[in-house]
Amino acid sequence: MKKKILLIEDSQLQLKSIELTLSKLGHEIFTATNAIDGIDVAYQTFPDLIISDIIMPEINGYQLCRLLKNDELLKRIPIILLTQLNEKLDNFWGLKAGADSFVTKSENPEEFLNHVS
Repeated sequence: MKKKILLIEDSQLQLKSIELTLSKLGHEIFTATNAIDGIDVAYQTFPDLIISDIIMPEINGYQLCRLLKNDELLKRIPIILLTQLNEKLDNFWGLKAGADSFVTKSENPEEFLNHVS
């Protein structure tokens, strides 16, 4: 099923790589390179799914997740936190912030895509 996906990633290389992978699956991808722009894009597009990095300038992914999940208009949109962090505590804080999934970038691509489906 084709989804509107908002991808928030501050690394241009990873942003393009993930965007290309998801586009090949037929999804409509919107992008932002920081959380503040990501919030703006979320209000403009009301995506079916938000995928966000955690470590970003200004507002990190945990804070972004809390902001979105506390907003009546956006709180029902699933959020996947995609990150290099892979400690149990990172996963705990991601889920505590309201993320629906926590996926490490080092996991195989099929695992990541299973979370997107």
